[in-house]
Parts: sequence; structure tokens; C-alpha cells
Amino acid sequence: MYPAENLRYAKNINKDCSVNTRFGGKIKNMSPDEGPPPPPSALSGLFSEMLIVLGVLLAILLIWIGQLIGKFGTGVDMPKIAFVLKSLGAALSSGALIGGAILNRNINERVRLAMCFIAGLIILVMLAVIA
Repeated sequence: MYPAENLRYAKNINKDCSVNTRFGGKIKNMSPDEGPPPPPSALSGLFSEMLIVLGVLLAILLIWIGQLIGKFGTGVDMPKIAFVLKSLGAALSSGALIGGAILNRNINERVRLAMCFIAGLIILVMLAVIA
């Protein structure tokens, strides 16, 4: 048997690897691309996958209610209320998508790019409606 100190910080036999092994396990060289994930920030919890989906679904519901009010509303202020609800829904959905794409590092890079692209399209459509 080896003494405890030798097992704890034994030099690796492989000459290509310059790191120490601990408790007899071999640790491979980690390239910068394979490093550990970054520590979570305080805002990353706000944009988890579930909350992104919940924000987008709530935004779709606001847009749908705004469309119903605009179509079937009979009051004088109904078109303004419908426009406000649709604008809030678009702002909420694009904000959830952009925030989730920027802050949530657990999502694939291509999916995050697509989220930013879709949020940009939503903003573009809402600007086209305003103009």
C-alpha cells in the first residue's frame, strides 16, 4: 500500500500531462474550450428555461387578448386598449427571449442566436404596426 501522502498528490506518470492527480485518479489536461462552466450570475436564475417559456406564453396570451378586444370591443377606447395589450405582449416576449439568450449559458449557441433573431422579428413587426 502507498502512504496517504503519495496517493493524495502523486505525480502523473504521463509526461504529456503536467497536472497532479488526487486520490489515485487521473486528471487530463483541460483546454480552454473544455473548462468548467462559468459560475451562475444573479440574473441567470431569472431566465431559466421554464421562466423563458412561461414569459413567452404569457406574452402570447396578452397578444391574443388584445386581438380579441380589438375585434369584438365596442367602446371608443377599445382600439387603444387592444394596442397597449399587444405592445405589452410583444415587449414581454422579446424581453424574455433576449434576456434568456444572453444570460442563460445552458442553452445551445445556435438556439440562443435563433432566440435573438425571433425577438428581433417581433420587435420589427411591432415597429411596422406602429408606423
